[in-house]
Amino acid sequence: MKKEPHHHLPALSGLGSKGIVALQTPGNVPYGLTAKSLNESVAKIGEDNTIIPVKTGQVDILADVTVGDVKETASRRI
Repeated sequence: MKKEPHHHLPALSGLGSKGIVALQTPGNVPYGLTAKSLNESVAKIGEDNTIIPVKTGQVDILADVTVGDVKETASRRI
């Protein structure tokens, strides 16, 4: 699997707004994505991979991605 960045939109989420964890793939390639917040007191992950800010601060988000038989994990501090 060619490493493609996962995206958090928007780059800075304010309280009351939401971001999303997504994977950029070429065409219509099916994939599985599970996101996890390493500090849920700062941000939680919704069932639809939305990032829900709880309070101001930084948090690391982990994304486990499966494309076919290939599994990768990526992280991003937001």
